[in-house]
Amino acid sequence: MQQLEKPDVVPHRKRLFSGKRWFAFLLVMGSLLGASLLALSGFQHNVSRAAQASLPGSSGTTPTQTSQQANSLILFETYESTIIHITARSTRDGKVAWTSSHQYEHADYIARGNGISYAQAGDEIFFISKCQLNAVNATSGTVIWQKDLLQAGQTFCEYTKVLFDAEFDRIYVVGAVSTETLTEYPVNPGEQPLVQLPSTSQPRLLAFQGSTGRQLWQNTSIGVVIDGFLFTADFAVDRGIIYTTKSPIVKTADDRRLIALDGQNGQLLWQDQRPGEESMSLIAGDGIVYTLSALFSADRQSIEGFTLAGLQGTSGTPLWSHPLKTDASSPLIITQHTLVVQSFTQTAVQGTYHIQLHGYDLETGSQTLFSNIGLVQNHVPVAPTIAADSSNVYLALGGTEVEAIQLSDGKMLWKTGTFGSIGGPFQVADGHVTFLNRDAARAVFLVALEARDGSVAWQQQIG
Repeated sequence: MQQLEKPDVVPHRKRLFSGKRWFAFLLVMGSLLGASLLALSGFQHNVSRAAQASLPGSSGTTPTQTSQQANSLILFETYESTIIHITARSTRDGKVAWTSSHQYEHADYIARGNGISYAQAGDEIFFISKCQLNAVNATSGTVIWQKDLLQAGQTFCEYTKVLFDAEFDRIYVVGAVSTETLTEYPVNPGEQPLVQLPSTSQPRLLAFQGSTGRQLWQNTSIGVVIDGFLFTADFAVDRGIIYTTKSPIVKTADDRRLIALDGQNGQLLWQDQRPGEESMSLIAGDGIVYTLSALFSADRQSIEGFTLAGLQGTSGTPLWSHPLKTDASSPLIITQHTLVVQSFTQTAVQGTYHIQLHGYDLETGSQTLFSNIGLVQNHVPVAPTIAADSSNVYLALGGTEVEAIQLSDGKMLWKTGTFGSIGGPFQVADGHVTFLNRDAARAVFLVALEARDGSVAWQQQIG
């Protein structure tokens, strides 16, 4: 967990492997690279439920309210020395809904990780900024409750994911803590402090009551810290059960085995008994958990195949499964009783993939959608650049284009011209496909396309 300057949309990385070994490496690095792809000029986002925020009014400021009804929000955290600035923008028109700033003492600032994560549920937002969990009113930014996650004896904490289970009124947060001395880098006066976390930090999965913020339990075995970087696997929550893997790393066959935890106490309910299936992507809904899993070679240096499956949520019993011909993992999304997944076939040109879109019936697993997207250059398969509404699936391709595919027949509805560099959050809300775009002059814009035809509805410069 290196608290250094946030990277560009696609960070430069030296290629370590080739062929199928490269795909195995991408899977290992997926969660770290995915987090990097969600960063643009210091803005970090969580697209789970379209909202982010920091503590409004915590430094005596009054939130600026410009809307009367709660709507889908996109929130940004920016930094000025030890001051955190939060801006919440509406996906309807890109206008500021409310703003807030908070200044920290130097020692307190460096003890808390940067970045912001959230979940929006109607007119409430649950979010973490600087290691503090908060519940606020989405319309006004008014604080409902707050919970400091930095505990006595800890020298550092960082939480990177927030999930909300509305049915059971429970919030789950994922991160890591440390008790070792931090290494701080010298900076010029007025610049943001920089620290590097020791590699011996401990992972944390915490549960809280949504209505009050009361902590319910903690699990210290989910996630892993390697050389100062926090890795977290995919998480999904449905009907009081948390689905994830033992570890995001693929060192052993057990690391990426799908597991289910009881949301009431954090205890293990079951683990996937299918031999050789290691979960790379997952999503859950209506009592079923869906997973895209990989079958590794005996030496774990290559991937021999992928399987898409639906498992009964309370027991892990397989309901259906299909092999998926792909060279890399894909995020999973659910829309209109359809499980949607991409497949990637690498060409002879590094970074160029033949991409296809597939849809499957949630209960039976029968294929209901197919679309041949074609060749895409400079594409990163682990990037979270797929979203859907009740009519279409939207894809960000090669970091520069957006394409809409109709769910009814798999045909392309529209395709945009070329953008500079597309980053997260990539999502659909209020009839708009929204994302961040950095132009050739490195200015950052929040862009909204009309979901019906791909035309630009609005754009707001934010950096």
